[in-house]
Amino acid sequence: MAILSDVIPENEQKELLNKVLNYDGFEEMASSYFSFFLFKAMQKTDQEHLYLENLDFWYDFLDRGLTTCGETGFASHDRSDSHAWSAHPAYYMINSVAGIKPAEVGFKSVLISPHLGSLTDLTVSMPHPKGIINVSYEVTGKDLVAEVELPLGLKGSMLYNGKLIQLNEGSNKLILPL
Repeated sequence: MAILSDVIPENEQKELLNKVLNYDGFEEMASSYFSFFLFKAMQKTDQEHLYLENLDFWYDFLDRGLTTCGETGFASHDRSDSHAWSAHPAYYMINSVAGIKPAEVGFKSVLISPHLGSLTDLTVSMPHPKGIINVSYEVTGKDLVAEVELPLGLKGSMLYNGKLIQLNEGSNKLILPL
């Protein structure tokens, strides 16, 4: 919360998040629903690549046989095995990993900025008022093959490795060096 509310100076926020994620001495940790803020801090500090490494609660839900998200992620504290509070990884999978983000107020244009982490392929579809946004990524050799399909009338761009690439409505195929 100190990162999100700028209590910590911006130039120290990335280091603080890394300390929080790697400090072995903590007795407590963010619950599954409070992890929403942890993932938001990853976005704020440009460390979205860390998202996939911090999904332990959700892997545990699967290991426990749950088909929905538990309330807190701590088996001893869950009063409900189906709770929307912990369902935000679906949002972050689209927003952080696939990188589909509004580029303007009202989602008048889209910015695609993927953070695949260790994934070598990913396909995501997301509804938009003008139609469906489709993205697929595949790592092939030393390249990332990105296919982005934007609905008619939707402007967009892709930010990858510091380079901003304009996208056209319809189909866009990009081969980008890793």
